[in-house]
Amino acid sequence: MVESKKSNMRKGKVEKKMGNKRDNMKRKNVVKNGKNVKNVNMKEIGIFGMPEKLCVIGDIHADYEAFVFTLKKAGMINNKMEWAGRKTYLVLIGDLVDGKTRMGSWKGDSDMKVVNLVEKLMVMANKKGGKVIVLLGNHEFMNMRGNFSYSGDGGIKEMGGESGRKKYFGTKFKKFGKGCYVAVKIGDWIFCHAGIPPEISLLYTIPELNRLSIRYFSNLLKPNEEKQFFEIISGDNGILTTREFGLDPVNCNRLNISLTQLKGKYMVVGHTVQTMINSVCNTKLWRVDVGISRAFGDNFKRRVGFLVIYEYGKKIKVY
Repeated sequence: MVESKKSNMRKGKVEKKMGNKRDNMKRKNVVKNGKNVKNVNMKEIGIFGMPEKLCVIGDIHADYEAFVFTLKKAGMINNKMEWAGRKTYLVLIGDLVDGKTRMGSWKGDSDMKVVNLVEKLMVMANKKGGKVIVLLGNHEFMNMRGNFSYSGDGGIKEMGGESGRKKYFGTKFKKFGKGCYVAVKIGDWIFCHAGIPPEISLLYTIPELNRLSIRYFSNLLKPNEEKQFFEIISGDNGILTTREFGLDPVNCNRLNISLTQLKGKYMVVGHTVQTMINSVCNTKLWRVDVGISRAFGDNFKRRVGFLVIYEYGKKIKVY
């Protein structure tokens, strides 16, 4: 049973603390120490119109070579590592980082190479009329809080050890994170790393979730707000940690509640590794994490997959 919007969440007891004044602002400058940190449309942040073509890639987990292989196979880059997707929107579903081997013997992880490439693609795509939309996963926030339990040896070494890794995520990655999202809606499609359960969708809109994320990366959250934010993303119903939409059977009624509340028709998630990209609940829920990183086994080419939504959302193809 899902409680009403005026109630506390039964799990996590997250309370909605959004001021009307901030909700009604069309544009907000996030300012810290007298400097402009971010200038975005805060009312619509994370809401996009549907392009003619959209490509979705699941969790990368610090495997640069597998990421490049997938991008080339999807036609997003050429052999010169240049943007080739034209006006396509590329959505990365989160968990760019953390390549600690779960199985196999791979030791080639590099968080920095993956993040640096994503940053370059964001710039190149914009110049060509396309867009790279980066969702944050639970592993990004684990590293932001100094939890390196899933960080690979290569990823730690390239940053100069754990102290260097802590500095990287507290400086360079923090700046990068301000340009990312915890959830987005593109046309009728909702994208979130693990999915948005009713306990969250009945309390928060997608722009509200992203506003909290931006304020976190800008060091603007008060202690009670930061606790609230981490309950939203990693609590019992956390949008970056729930397995509700990745494990079968999925409760389609709960999915429909969130889709209705968020005014969407479909939801796409990663986070839980699948044997192949698949859909459930009459194709309303798509799961795109196929474990392409060699952290999940040495032969990544057998597992590479991506989802293409084209003709302005009317058709879908799985690769």
